[in-house]
Amino acid sequence: MIPALKTIIDKSSEMGIENVILGMPHRGRLNVLANVIRKDLEQIFCQFDPKLEAADEGSGDVKYHLGMYHERINRVTNRNITLSLV
Repeated sequence: MIPALKTIIDKSSEMGIENVILGMPHRGRLNVLANVIRKDLEQIFCQFDPKLEAADEGSGDVKYHLGMYHERINRVTNRNITLSLV
């Protein structure tokens, strides 16, 4: 799924799309946050418990259900694109 999402985003950017909104269930969400949206792993893991440092181990809570909004440069087209995971 990750290569397909990246290709869809790249092709959309080539066609002038500036915003992509993704909605998805629990399974695969961390993978999409890290590898498609490019959310830092440290940010993802620290959401499990605000007291955690990047080196700590978490409890397994699912705070990443909060989603993400991120504007970044598309590496293929060198254009800004806004990605949202809801």
